[in-house]
Amino acid sequence: MNNGQEVWSAFYNQLFMQVMMEHQLAPGESMRFNAQCEGNDNQGEPLTAGSYQVVPELVLFLDNKRLSPPASEDILLK
Repeated sequence: MNNGQEVWSAFYNQLFMQVMMEHQLAPGESMRFNAQCEGNDNQGEPLTAGSYQVVPELVLFLDNKRLSPPASEDILLK
């Protein structure tokens, strides 16, 4: 996000069926999800230098209780 506006999304302009997945993690086990921006916005234009906020969109439940979403992170694009 830049100035509160979404500039890039891994899912921009894609249609897909929403799927719920259940996976129990063993003690010490972790799970990682990745998305990579190639430096262009949703319209294919190069991102300008500046400050951007990365906002993950992931819904987590523990014992049928929704957990807080992962924290966002500010990054500086040079």
